[in-house]
Amino acid sequence: MLVKERNEKTKRIIDKIEGLPVLPLTVKEVISLTAKADCSVDQIAEAIDPSLAIKILQVANSPYYRRYTKVKNLEHAISLLGFNIVRDLAAFSPDCWNLKNPRKSKWFS
Repeated sequence: MLVKERNEKTKRIIDKIEGLPVLPLTVKEVISLTAKADCSVDQIAEAIDPSLAIKILQVANSPYYRRYTKVKNLEHAISLLGFNIVRDLAAFSPDCWNLKNPRKSKWFS
């Protein structure tokens, strides 16, 4: 009886879900590119959308990463942070996820 009630409750919850957010194309590309051994900084920079580029530049210019001069271009920021940090920023940055209307953004699949 308990299992049947749990299954019914689960079905009701699933029925209420309208849809899950779609993974942005930018995130998909950055994750797949950073997984490749022969990927270049230029390839990753081309795949990054403007909002993620701003976030990467902000992090690169933060006191933790900043050097003597300001990081002014995306390629320099990517090489300074490294592929793993850029991948994590892409995957976890709320700026890249339009959760209210994921279909309205051109960066979503």
